[in-house]
Amino acid sequence: MLKKPLTIAIVLLLLMTQALSIHVYAIDEIDKESLWNKYLDLYRRTAVLAKRGINVSSIVVELRTVLELIEKGDNDSLVKASNLLESIEEKVTKLEGEADNIVLMENLRKYSIVAAILSIPLLFYLLFPRLYLAIWFRARKRWTVEK
Repeated sequence: MLKKPLTIAIVLLLLMTQALSIHVYAIDEIDKESLWNKYLDLYRRTAVLAKRGINVSSIVVELRTVLELIEKGDNDSLVKASNLLESIEEKVTKLEGEADNIVLMENLRKYSIVAAILSIPLLFYLLFPRLYLAIWFRARKRWTVEK
């Protein structure tokens, strides 16, 4: 007889624990200050890239958009700002990894243009007399000299 009330008590206890154990999913409230700190970090990293001569104009436009969203302050704006900051962070990290190659290629391009411009007078000095003589001889090759 004692088994039946004990079994009922255990079943009731299990049912109550399941009924009371409601799964609550906490929605992380986006902290405005953490977004601001992340924004400042990305801004600093972008400024370093810009000082190295890398084109970061698209990132600056996106950072300005993030700043406007943070200043609005409502939850939707903060969620958009958080998502945009994550995409910007990926871009900045990628650019930081490729920064040395980008700077090297940009310097090679600039110095190649300068070398090409500086070589024009030398090439003109070396090649113009030959070109002029070749054209002169072709133009006058059928001429005949009369006495």
